[in-house]
Amino acid sequence: MSEAEARIRAELQAEHDERKRLFEEKKQRNKSRRDRHRERKVQAEENEVRKRVQEEFYRDKGYKKYVDSRGKTHWLLPEEYDWRVKARKEREKRRGKYKSFEPSGKANWMVWAGMVVLAIALGFALLQQG
Repeated sequence: MSEAEARIRAELQAEHDERKRLFEEKKQRNKSRRDRHRERKVQAEENEVRKRVQEEFYRDKGYKKYVDSRGKTHWLLPEEYDWRVKARKEREKRRGKYKSFEPSGKANWMVWAGMVVLAIALGFALLQQG
């Protein structure tokens, strides 16, 4: 075997070893990805079962579903549910007393129409000057 042949064989062997290493890394990444996917799927199924069982349990115990101001769902005792609903209505009632003046629907569109007319007039005035 000549010196050139030996050198070429050494390069090919190095390339072969590198390809093998990369392939093994790729196999390992795919395996871990599959494991993570499987784990997420099992977790999602468990969460679904938990949610169903929890909902069933609370309904059997007479709890009521309540959605708070942030959109989060809570299961409350009937007394607590009634208390929260009553408190919410009271807050809304108090807040309604002190609202600033809001024009009715008819007056509202007239204000917008007035602004459009004013904008058009201002545009024409600027064009006349230029």
